[in-house]
Amino acid sequence: DRSGNSVCVLAGCLLGDINFWQFMQPSYQIDHLATYTNVDPSRQHLWSGDTRPANGGRYQDAGKIYFSQNARLDLTKAASFKDGNLYCVAPVVDPDCKKNCGYDFWAVGMNCCSDLASDFRCGDFNSTHTRSGLRQVVNTWRPFFRLAVLQAEGMHG
Repeated sequence: DRSGNSVCVLAGCLLGDINFWQFMQPSYQIDHLATYTNVDPSRQHLWSGDTRPANGGRYQDAGKIYFSQNARLDLTKAASFKDGNLYCVAPVVDPDCKKNCGYDFWAVGMNCCSDLASDFRCGDFNSTHTRSGLRQVVNTWRPFFRLAVLQAEGMHG
């Protein structure tokens, strides 16, 4: 039956297109962005020898970031924002930083934390060996993660 074959071909094209835009295109986008290594998530070391809080703006073209050896998630400063889904965030920090520390790098996830407490359980959150991150490239989610970061800043200063 020709009409049945046409429906199958059309459905195959439609599902293939959805698969590409949902799963493959974000991966290609990350591959075309910059990769940075040994990034201190808490402080920026200047050529003058001075140190200042980390500035994530220096890495706006990053697709992949490999953090320095001391980098950890600060689970005590995790937060979430709920709008249907639960958008979860926790800052990436160097726990040895005691002065002039920045909070410009955040681990994010969806529906993997509590909306009532600092309870981030996304990905490899409890691994002491995880030192890298990928840029979150789904543009429709970004404003909600930003609101979660603002929530964390409001809760934890």
